[in-house]
Amino acid sequence: MLDINDLKAPVRHMRRYGVTTARQILPEAAKTAAVAAALCIVSAVVPGVVRSADLVPHTAYYSLALRDGAAGGNIKSAGGDLAIRLSADCAGWTVDNHMTLDAAYSTGQAVRLGTEATTWEARDGSRYNFSMRTLVNGQEAPRIEGHAISDGVRSRAVFSSPPRPEVPLSAATVFPLAHTQKILAAAAKGRRIVTMQVFDGFSSTESSLVNVVIGMPGPVKVKPGSPAAISTDIPAWTFGFAIFADESKGAEPAMEWNTQVYANGVMGWADIIIAGFVIRAELKKLALDDLPDCKP
Repeated sequence: MLDINDLKAPVRHMRRYGVTTARQILPEAAKTAAVAAALCIVSAVVPGVVRSADLVPHTAYYSLALRDGAAGGNIKSAGGDLAIRLSADCAGWTVDNHMTLDAAYSTGQAVRLGTEATTWEARDGSRYNFSMRTLVNGQEAPRIEGHAISDGVRSRAVFSSPPRPEVPLSAATVFPLAHTQKILAAAAKGRRIVTMQVFDGFSSTESSLVNVVIGMPGPVKVKPGSPAAISTDIPAWTFGFAIFADESKGAEPAMEWNTQVYANGVMGWADIIIAGFVIRAELKKLALDDLPDCKP
């Protein structure tokens, strides 16, 4: 998911391993790597923006492009592809994310960045697994892998790659799917702003403060050529996300994105924003799958 302006405040707050390593590989690559990490976060969070009973397993394909008039710093162009697969078993939900992004800069440098990310979250919110592999111009950065556990008494995260000591999480921390379930519950009660501590494994080694502004649900205007699985009969919501680092004292979020989500959990589009640099992910192809037969 987007960094800009010489890797200053956004990267300082976005303490993810992939960005740091990319900076060492190629000066401009850290900016592109921040985009990838943000997209991983979006794909981990977005499919849960409906009640879990309404989630539909699916595979969705998106185009990635720099928004018109949204260029920032010295970026000239950016584009690529994103595939998100949401699958389910009776124990939990899995999100697989594959992305390729090409970016060109006015300095003459070009960056090709590829990511593969997978998350799994238990239906009862007790465990969350995460993994991300990143390639910058063909060079592999250290993988991010680990898991987090919440037993009702305390929450903690364990990073197996790169290895680090166990990280205690705030008792109020929730994982992405549980977070989005709470967002929808709040929306049903008429609330429009929800702020919670969330751990996703990518945006920080700790939990982050996530502020969400919830739009009113409504019918969707389907564009010509939209996937057949999307119709005007399916309502959608718009959500505005802002992530703040735990240690951040300022008012500026480390990362922001806006997204449209259909009632069946499919993301229609997402705008990922970091310091004025905006990438649009637009749904191009969709295949819906069956739910597992989970008997009591």
